[in-house]
Amino acid sequence: MDPALWELIESGEADDEVSVVLRLDEETRAPAGVRVVSRFGKVVTARVRRSDIRRVWESDEVISVKGPRRLISPHPYEDDAANQEEALNNSASPHPWPKPIQLPEDGTGVVVGICDWGFDFTHTNFRKADGTTRLIGLWDQNGNGEPPRGFDYGRFITPAMINAALRTSDPFSTLGYHPTSRSQARVGSHGTHVADILAGNRREPGSRVGLASGADLLFVHLGADRQSPLGNFGDSVRLLEGVDFLRREAGDLPCVIHLSAGKTGGAHRGETPFEQAIDAMLVSRPGIALCQSAGNYSDAGMHTHVRIGPNQSYVIVWMVAAGDRTPTSLKFGTADKTYSI
Repeated sequence: MDPALWELIESGEADDEVSVVLRLDEETRAPAGVRVVSRFGKVVTARVRRSDIRRVWESDEVISVKGPRRLISPHPYEDDAANQEEALNNSASPHPWPKPIQLPEDGTGVVVGICDWGFDFTHTNFRKADGTTRLIGLWDQNGNGEPPRGFDYGRFITPAMINAALRTSDPFSTLGYHPTSRSQARVGSHGTHVADILAGNRREPGSRVGLASGADLLFVHLGADRQSPLGNFGDSVRLLEGVDFLRREAGDLPCVIHLSAGKTGGAHRGETPFEQAIDAMLVSRPGIALCQSAGNYSDAGMHTHVRIGPNQSYVIVWMVAAGDRTPTSLKFGTADKTYSI
């Protein structure tokens, strides 16, 4: 069993409903007591009671169960160390990828959806010439209010709500959403930065970057299960459900989704439940694509290597910041094996 599941089982009351990722034996069949939220082929996000986790894990309908992996930037959204042996036995089959469709270079008629942290909806580059918003929806997963259709947490912010706030002297207070609220990022707004590169319309004087300047925008401000306080950047379940929200809201329109969540560890072979869920989405219909950030790791000093001969040893110093309560992991390998602790 995935060690994260034991942690999930033991970290609260038996009747608590918790989030998991399931890989099912058949797309349409899930065990009793499982409430499916988002479907990606045979991979689903779901809610189960803590007391039911082991039963679900042992059921014939389920190939694997994974607990939510916390997103604590720039930490991973899917730790596949526990998946490697399983992945070798359940590798993904080749997909019949849809042919690309022809689109205007400025993204007109396309929906750009972003899962990230913080969006400055007041910024000129995300507004039309008449001052109204280019957003067709914003899901604040940490917010309190009416959630999007098909979900039972967070707050769905509509264009009408945003436009009403933009007509006031204090749009953030009026809307009840601020780019840096309920996030570990107290300075700046990462989602705003990413969105401007992707789809800013360059109306702000001096702006030169925006690519899909004619696209409509969707944004998911990621948040974690409230029973996972260390993961207030979100987790793998919330990220998959954010992706599901984006594709639902885009409807039949061409849609490009961007995820600002990555990792350096792991095999990156497309064999984890998260990766297979994304693959299933991409082949579900033509006109949908996904972009993944490469990460900000170039000067992080995260890697080292050494050649060790017979009867030799080498000491690797692993430093963890004082007071850091977030999960940490070390992955090391030889020419033919990989280990994680």
